[in-house]
Amino acid sequence: GEAEVDAHSSPPFLKLKKPLQFGVASETKD
Repeated sequence: GEAEVDAHSSPPFLKLKKPLQFGVASETKD
């Protein structure tokens, strides 16, 4: 449902994934 819609939306999906990856990397580094 929602997940499918997000997957189809490249711009918003990437925008959300980018900050998420950075946050995870920061937490992992810490």
